[in-house]
Amino acid sequence: MSDAAHDGRPERGYHHGDLRNALIRAGMTLLTTEGAAALDLRKVARLAGVSHAAPYRHFADKNALLIAIAQAGFEQLEQTLTDAARAQPDEFPARLIALGGAYLAFGLEHAALMRAMYHALTLDDDAQSPLHTAAKRCLGGVRAALSDAAARGYLQPEAVETHTSVLWAAIHGMIMLMLDGQMREARDDATARDGLVRAAVSSLWRGMID
Repeated sequence: MSDAAHDGRPERGYHHGDLRNALIRAGMTLLTTEGAAALDLRKVARLAGVSHAAPYRHFADKNALLIAIAQAGFEQLEQTLTDAARAQPDEFPARLIALGGAYLAFGLEHAALMRAMYHALTLDDDAQSPLHTAAKRCLGGVRAALSDAAARGYLQPEAVETHTSVLWAAIHGMIMLMLDGQMREARDDATARDGLVRAAVSSLWRGMID
């Protein structure tokens, strides 16, 4: 018998065997609608339509739930970046511009989730954990684009990791500045955001060929 059945409420939030994912989805919804401060296991249980005790089957505490939500967020970001890369499979540096633009758009569209994702990395001290692994995979598209550039002789293969980190940091910095109320004109102007991404890639490109 389900937890919802135990307390007399209908089992509306999840299908049998999918409680963990239902709680993660509810947590992501709560983050979006009420912010990180409102993330609470009881609220998440209520939103998922289960008893207050149900989340403890999968999550020891709020931080454990947050880490799971963050992992799901990075997996969603990875898919977004993969789709962006596929749209520019053979163009360089157009693929880097597409990846940068997709990351910037994701961060602005999912502001609360973005903050939660990176905060959760500080809560999980295992660099080999599923969360950290999911976060690292998000760099795969940028790394692949730069590896292609190295294969074409634009940069040394040993410089791929450095340039990957530099571009990721540049776009991530833009996201955080915009979310913190800086660069407001660019945040509200898609053309301006595109120009910033192109400038970041252009600067990286010049550094690669100089």
